[in-house]
Amino acid sequence: MLAAGQELGYAQQGEFLFRADQHDAEAKTILGQVVAPGGGLEEGEQLLSRLAHHPSAARFLSYKLARRFVADDPPEELLERLSQRYTQSGGEVGEVLRELVNSPEFWEQALHPTKVKSPLAYFLSALRAVDAQMLVDRNHHNWLNRMGRPLYVCAPPTGYPEDSREWVSSSTLIHRINFANLLAENRIGGLRVEWWRHVSADDPNPSQKLSQLLLGGKALSSELSAQLLRPEDGYPRPWFSRSTPADLGQRRNRLLIARLGGLILASPDFQYR
Repeated sequence: MLAAGQELGYAQQGEFLFRADQHDAEAKTILGQVVAPGGGLEEGEQLLSRLAHHPSAARFLSYKLARRFVADDPPEELLERLSQRYTQSGGEVGEVLRELVNSPEFWEQALHPTKVKSPLAYFLSALRAVDAQMLVDRNHHNWLNRMGRPLYVCAPPTGYPEDSREWVSSSTLIHRINFANLLAENRIGGLRVEWWRHVSADDPNPSQKLSQLLLGGKALSSELSAQLLRPEDGYPRPWFSRSTPADLGQRRNRLLIARLGGLILASPDFQYR
């Protein structure tokens, strides 16, 4: 069929198919420039080149990258530098990314994050951090729905927005906290966390290993979380005040490790990207 179509001016490049019989070959004006009549595939390629080198493209791509990696409202100075780098490099996105990564704004975000992980990023990062064993379960999709971003239901073709304020609310944060605690205590179907692989039940100070595992050793900034994890205070005793089984110590430590892990997963420190 393609061989026959070539006689009609068809051209295929990968999955792209150009059909000359459906192409507007009349004269037209695009972005203020006149396009001569009689053009074909090369006309579309020229148009794409014009779009790529248009100042609005530099600004648009710079804004999208800065919002993704720096802040929901990126600084104007950073956008100007990125746009200039895009123009100077002839539209090389790699050069723009180098400019972004070398910028002080990028490292300020890395040291003092302000962007909250998207629901999917939070869900996956929690599973990876605890090395959870996973079996596909429909309830996992329900958790993403509760957190504000159900899978594959975004109507616009541009996808979900990068602005973290779109998925942060009091209700979605409550669902994140519930998810973190239920995950840590193995109360979510299809997910299992084996804390003993990372922290021994006999460890006198599991909070340090948990912080290393889940936060890379970074200290918690949350005053309440840090207070609950202070090694000098031991474990929160009220949780076990009524329990006196023979293996109280082991059971107590295992439960506390899970609850401390859930506390860290629900903390702002883990939720920031």
